[in-house]
Amino acid sequence: EQDEEGLEKKEFLLRHLRDLCAQTKGATASHVCSLRGDGVNTGLIPMARMPKKELERACRLEATRRVAFNVEKAFLQSHLVPEDSARPGGKQNFIVTVARRESVARRLDILRDAGIQVAALLPIPFAWKNLLLSLRGAEPAPIRAVVDIGSDRTMVSVHQGGQRQFCREFELGGDQITEAVIQAGQSFGEKTDISWEEAERIKRAKNLLKSSGSEPIKGSLNSSHVVSMVRPVLERIVQETKRSLEYYSQLFRGADVAQIILSGGGSLLDGFVQFFQERMKPPVSLFEL
Repeated sequence: EQDEEGLEKKEFLLRHLRDLCAQTKGATASHVCSLRGDGVNTGLIPMARMPKKELERACRLEATRRVAFNVEKAFLQSHLVPEDSARPGGKQNFIVTVARRESVARRLDILRDAGIQVAALLPIPFAWKNLLLSLRGAEPAPIRAVVDIGSDRTMVSVHQGGQRQFCREFELGGDQITEAVIQAGQSFGEKTDISWEEAERIKRAKNLLKSSGSEPIKGSLNSSHVVSMVRPVLERIVQETKRSLEYYSQLFRGADVAQIILSGGGSLLDGFVQFFQERMKPPVSLFEL
């Protein structure tokens, strides 16, 4: 049985981290690692102008509306978005991260047990800021939105040059796609039991979104059955992304995103990039180094 952090996955993570270090010889270097999960929340919060000593208390109060854990005992960092994004009425936009101390300690323990030297833990939007800067060419940087689809949540962050301008997180991700595959087995014809591991393999091995619909999956279950359950989850991810970008455009006086980059394990479903592109105006691509 797992807690809200998925503690039983520690050995699984250790094994894969050690394999990755062995392949890349990464354990000999110092790494900056991303910080995400149930015990971490990063989002944009509009705040009235106030003295710095009052800001943390106000941010903690606002953060309590977003998370289920005790914010008073959590780490909190706030970063002011540049002044040109100031909202009407004198409000300013802050990107605020709140993280359970236990969550941070657990991640550090796993990384250290894997032999990885940790220079810093960065929330997802801040990690992407540095990565996008490293990929920037000589031309002026476009406004880019990164849609990072994790196991149980998706982070939409918007960047221009060296500035983090916006981020929003919502609770949809790859796990919901896996659950949809499992649910398909219980919803059509004779009930077909599909384990979590089988559903993950189906996601990776079957091009569900481009199939003709008649490919057998397991028992009497075929690909059209699975797609009918998976597609609504993908539609919700797209719609929540649209809502995020529309909110960004309102905050930044009609600024338009020029490029959408998909990342995270949930984005690797075959055909998802095309599915996403058909529903979005800016060019959509899968992140690749």
